[in-house]
Amino acid sequence: MSEFSESYHLRTKDAEDAVKLLKKSGLNGFIFKEENGWVSFVVDGSEFKPNKKVLSENEGIIVHYANAENYGFFISIFNKNKLVSHYELILWDEEIYNDSPKIKDEELDIDIMYQLIKQNIAEITIGELTSILYPDNLENIFDCNYAIRLANLIGLTNYSWTSYHYLANDFSKNKLRREIKVIN
Repeated sequence: MSEFSESYHLRTKDAEDAVKLLKKSGLNGFIFKEENGWVSFVVDGSEFKPNKKVLSENEGIIVHYANAENYGFFISIFNKNKLVSHYELILWDEEIYNDSPKIKDEELDIDIMYQLIKQNIAEITIGELTSILYPDNLENIFDCNYAIRLANLIGLTNYSWTSYHYLANDFSKNKLRREIKVIN
């Protein structure tokens, strides 16, 4: 089974900021505790697109992360409601398996992404980041899992096998971890 994860990560040390954001947005969601200066959360109804309600109420930096494992992944960075950087790696397109990945980087601001990473990991160079963003072949993509590497470099947590659907299912079966706040 392929992973289909989608999460938001608010740059803050206070999980209550994410609670306020979801309440102002009028959305149901699950919020994780703060780690590495990020509060991760998921919202009902995102469907692998930025949720306009979340962004319209956002007052800081949000990373929107989605990973469809064998199909590709994307990371979008927003400052308030403005998209400031977007990167997408597509491995599967229109049911045709590609020999080389497709990269959507028209809206990528590598300097913004690099600055987020530098806040978390001091010893990376812009060249190392570039090699992650522009893999040379599919074999390296599956061996290295670039989506996870990039999320880890930024300092994100609670992104793997994480989505509103997954957490709602766990919640309904009383399998939800206790450090998650439920907003409904």
